[in-house]
Amino acid sequence: MAQERQGSEAMRSHRFAAGLLLVTGILFVSGCHNDPPTPSTGFILVTVTDVSGSSVAGYEIRITPGDLMAMTDDEGVTQFEVDWGIYTVHARLPGPGPAPRDQSVSVTVLGGETVPVELEACHLCV
Repeated sequence: MAQERQGSEAMRSHRFAAGLLLVTGILFVSGCHNDPPTPSTGFILVTVTDVSGSSVAGYEIRITPGDLMAMTDDEGVTQFEVDWGIYTVHARLPGPGPAPRDQSVSVTVLGGETVPVELEACHLCV
């Protein structure tokens, strides 16, 4: 009788340990599959070319809201890091000459995303 009792207690202990391991394993595995947090910023990548496809340096690019401003480089490119949201990209060629043609494009930026914006420079202004 005592032997049966010890066997029964040992069996319960093994079941408890197995159950505990199972629950721990489930919690561990479910914790490993959490998606990483979504980045809160993204990028707006602006490229300006002329009608022939050649890059245009020196184009003024402004982002609103936020009043960010930069000029395109020798490859006609500039990039802005922004919080996710809706923005307007404004482009113009500053300086003397014919009246510059301003361009505006609305873009939506999600966290971790790069939004390309391709603009064609005013052929009379270049």
